[in-house]
Amino acid sequence: MVSLLSRYNLIQHVHQATHTAGNLLDLVITADSDNQLVTDTTVTQTCLSTDHYLVSCQLQLAVEQPSVTSFSYRDTKKISLASFRADLVQSKLFQCSDDMDANAYAELMNNELGLSLLMDRHAPIKQKVKRRG
Repeated sequence: MVSLLSRYNLIQHVHQATHTAGNLLDLVITADSDNQLVTDTTVTQTCLSTDHYLVSCQLQLAVEQPSVTSFSYRDTKKISLASFRADLVQSKLFQCSDDMDANAYAELMNNELGLSLLMDRHAPIKQKVKRRG
């Protein structure tokens, strides 16, 4: 096994038996170039197993903070359609005159008396932060 590890530039960090029969069964292997990643390797007898020893080590790994993204949304699934329809019929959107052109009606929909006010009442904007990756 030693020749196989050296052939691929690998290092075995456990150097003593990990089984009561004297065999080395548990391995901690790194690339030779990453040999500083594993330190303080120990083999300890514990009550967790009657024939295997506990292998422990310290890993020198950098912990990267996950990137986050924040966004806003409306939870439209929770809107009561009956209540929304009732408020919509009572809004200025249904009280416009027949001589109003499309641009004026679009402006009415976009101003505070239009859809945004209704949406704010029935599905307010929520902010959420989510981890990426």
